[in-house]
Amino acid sequence: MKNSFKLFSFVLVMSLLFLSSTLKAQTDISFGANVGYGGMNMSDFNDATKKVYEEIQNQFSNYSVSHEDVSGGVYFDGHLLFTFNKSITTGLSVNYISGSGGLEGTAGGSDYTVKMDVSTIEILGVLGTKIPFGSNTAVALRGYAGVGLPSFDLNFGGNKGSASDAYFSGRLQGGVEFDLNSVILNAFVGYRIANAGAQEFEINGQKGKFEVNGEEKKLDLSGILLGVGIDIKL
Repeated sequence: MKNSFKLFSFVLVMSLLFLSSTLKAQTDISFGANVGYGGMNMSDFNDATKKVYEEIQNQFSNYSVSHEDVSGGVYFDGHLLFTFNKSITTGLSVNYISGSGGLEGTAGGSDYTVKMDVSTIEILGVLGTKIPFGSNTAVALRGYAGVGLPSFDLNFGGNKGSASDAYFSGRLQGGVEFDLNSVILNAFVGYRIANAGAQEFEINGQKGKFEVNGEEKKLDLSGILLGVGIDIKL
């Protein structure tokens, strides 16, 4: 967690230094929002619950258990951007992604529920460039780095627990922007680096990490981004 905050602080300070050194340049300030789909890897959790589901199918002829991967969900982003000489962009971005999945139901009189509800807020510094083509169109390439603040809510056979250890978050993103004078429309694709690691849950006063057969499993929120957005120039 300390390393995540140090990296975020470094990115933010470098962005502010860059901003202060270029105040005399032609500067466009804009704020905006994006919406789309944010994927989540969560392969360790998904593989573990899927294996249990397959064992239930093989062991019981009559069961009422469903399985769904944690794969991501709706993505929201709000940001403030500074663009210098219509080519270099820096700023700050805050985004939110949520998803849920796992096992839910009973078999043979036992509750096999292992369900995870996941959400995360990421606070990121931004640095990128614009490559114009045509009079009002540009390719926008950006890198992001900062800290992720997750919320993991686990239902384990009716016993509920949570975890919220911060993690490093980064993103690479590319897209197309359409400049309509006071408004900029955009469409983008990207990939988030957001491995939250082996989180420590507290269930009924007991603390422990998510394990399968004694092996700690990582909760990886990394994944693809697809979205559209709008920015308003100030």
